[in-house]
Amino acid sequence: MISTSTEIFSFVEDRVLFAISYNECELAETLTCDFALYNEKSQMYNPLDDCIPFFQDYETWSHMRKEPVLLTHSDWQAIYKYFEIYHGFDQDEDETKPCEHKQIQTECEDFNMFLDQECNIYIEYDTCDVKSFTCKSTDFDVNLNQYQPVEDCSSQPFDFEFWSQIRREPVFDLYPQWKGLHRLFDEYHSINN
Repeated sequence: MISTSTEIFSFVEDRVLFAISYNECELAETLTCDFALYNEKSQMYNPLDDCIPFFQDYETWSHMRKEPVLLTHSDWQAIYKYFEIYHGFDQDEDETKPCEHKQIQTECEDFNMFLDQECNIYIEYDTCDVKSFTCKSTDFDVNLNQYQPVEDCSSQPFDFEFWSQIRREPVFDLYPQWKGLHRLFDEYHSINN
């Protein structure tokens, strides 16, 4: 849990007290942030309110990310890394972009762990929101005709054991849209290598 006032943030004019808590292993699901505004007599005049949108705002983060406390204080490191990826600042300066929607269509044979299967995989995600990830796969019949039902594979990469195996697949090094997905789920699982 981080509890701090905005005296450490140079770009905020009001006196604000932040109360932030998270589990570093599941930051996207557990991050909570509340704030309260204070007057010059240190009296709260606005009760606790959600401040996650404050971090999610691209313009606000563009200023906030330069604050020394976020770069140097260990309590803020996981939050800093998460929102750098969320806003696309973790890329090279030439590639820095706000969130983007990506679509990927591939076949099971592109993955070593699915070589024995005949299927198509359809993936959609936003580069800064792991919760937006959707995955569907369809199989083929004996005549190689695609058939229903469509299988929902959206939950698989959220499983740590599954992600630990599939993240080593060569496909993630071949195409940019896969690299973004790889980065997103590594961040979700707090994997640094």
